[in-house]
Amino acid sequence: MLKNRVLSSIATVLLVGATLVMYSCKSSRSTGETTHYKAASAGQVYVKSSGFGKTKGSSVNSAIKNAFENLMLRGIPDSNQSLPMLGNNAQDVYQKKKSYFTNFYKKDVERFILSRDVSRYRFLNVNEPSTDVTLLINTEALRRHLESDGVIRSFGL
Repeated sequence: MLKNRVLSSIATVLLVGATLVMYSCKSSRSTGETTHYKAASAGQVYVKSSGFGKTKGSSVNSAIKNAFENLMLRGIPDSNQSLPMLGNNAQDVYQKKKSYFTNFYKKDVERFILSRDVSRYRFLNVNEPSTDVTLLINTEALRRHLESDGVIRSFGL
């Protein structure tokens, strides 16, 4: 009886372990992350961002939005814009100006993209394409725009 319990416990552990190994090998969905791509001139930043959507266009727009949200809310590590563009209280600023940013993504965001390259477009499943986009963003012009619209304060004021 004790022998059967031990064998049953071992079998259960092996089954759970095999299931975990198989699950971890499954291809996983990208997180929509944004990373520093390469060095850029002062006032610019190169990023690589991923996005999702029902069409190629919507997944590209999602990647662009992810890039700008990361730039403004978190900064881009290892770049010349490593701090959040919206400042120390970036999350609060973003939430308070939610309608401003909704409009920004619909109408203004393209003005700050100096170059774009869609480097990967594939379907993760039937309804969800994934896209990687490399962007060169004019951070200097973006900062001036946010200052003139009263979203952030000018340096030194």
